[in-house]
Amino acid sequence: MAGKKKDKKGRVLRPGEYQRKDGTYQYRWADEYGKRHYIYNKSLDKLREEEKQIQVATIKGISTAHRTVKFIDFCCKWFEVKDGIKLSTMGQYLKAYKNHIKPYFDRKKLTDIKHSDLKRFYKYLRDEKQLGEDSIHQIHTVIHQVFDLAAKDDIIASNPADKAYAEIQKQAARKNKHRSALTVAEQSEFFRYISNHPKFYRWEPLCTFLVATGLRAGEATGLQWSDIDFENGIIHIDHIITRYTLPSLNDDTTTNHNIIQSPKSRKSARSIPLMPQAKAALERERLYQQESGQTCKANIDGYDDFIFLNSRQGALQVASVDYRIKCVVEAHNKDSEANELLLPSMSSHIFRHTFSTRMTENGMHPKALQTIMGHENEDLTMNVYTDASMEYLRRELEQANTTPSFTPFRQQSA
Repeated sequence: MAGKKKDKKGRVLRPGEYQRKDGTYQYRWADEYGKRHYIYNKSLDKLREEEKQIQVATIKGISTAHRTVKFIDFCCKWFEVKDGIKLSTMGQYLKAYKNHIKPYFDRKKLTDIKHSDLKRFYKYLRDEKQLGEDSIHQIHTVIHQVFDLAAKDDIIASNPADKAYAEIQKQAARKNKHRSALTVAEQSEFFRYISNHPKFYRWEPLCTFLVATGLRAGEATGLQWSDIDFENGIIHIDHIITRYTLPSLNDDTTTNHNIIQSPKSRKSARSIPLMPQAKAALERERLYQQESGQTCKANIDGYDDFIFLNSRQGALQVASVDYRIKCVVEAHNKDSEANELLLPSMSSHIFRHTFSTRMTENGMHPKALQTIMGHENEDLTMNVYTDASMEYLRRELEQANTTPSFTPFRQQSA
């Protein structure tokens, strides 16, 4: 063992290892570009664990030149090269990064983050930050794609985010409450109240239009008068209005814009029949605007003459619609004269569920309903957006009980 370097405890040091005067251990190596790198640890055993990772990475052809790269710096690189997504989606990703990813992983190196670290992070978001499934899933999407880029750049051997969210996602799926449609009684009570209220009646045409068409709120608020073919009774849906907030990567500034985008999916761009109830709601809206002297003052990406307007005669936002519906429900439930049937907490999306449920109860073919709803597949329509109300189940059961009865065949004993 002559000539071998040893530490103060007499242990033989391997090539590249060195014990400093303060007792800490150093490992030195050169990357594929010939650049020297150093790691330090007070424990020789722990230092050698890191050495092993570096050596394995070298054998696999994984770059060791980027071991000092911070995870958040590589996130910024991912944002710079990310392409092919809508601006509104990019805004949501940036918000997820700045509010949750950056604060948690601020000092972490890219190569130091393990699968268990990410599982711990998702549990922290769920249990301590009380984030919902959709928010955590969005954060996971960013993290997974960042590590995927790092793997393709040969900085890491595999993606530690693979299946890191799966367990929490399964738990969330078991806990998720199904968003129910309004019952017939709730639907009738809502529209009775809003139609007769001195303040909220203004929102009745839009709410009626939503429940009569099944349109997404963003699709309805994006409609122009030219999208309605009154003569042939057709509604054309080929765009939506989206308001996106784009946070800056480098500071606390944000940019807010209204933009026109294509509908949610390929099937969402569609034409559907304009039925009498929806047509009457549009006529009431047009009459109100004529009598009050309102005209659309908004122009978004060349689109104007929107049907549904805000108080400033600009394009209406979905958030504003949801807020008004919330106000209607709260006022209704506080009204001493209208509290015999309390309305559930809801947003504009409940009208889409309600439309789908009423159409199913009235016997609409699932394929026709799928087309009208603008869904990619029939399962989504029937499993997510359609409820079976107690009234409907009772009616079906009563109808079934009127069918001719029969005596089951019984095998006679030999």
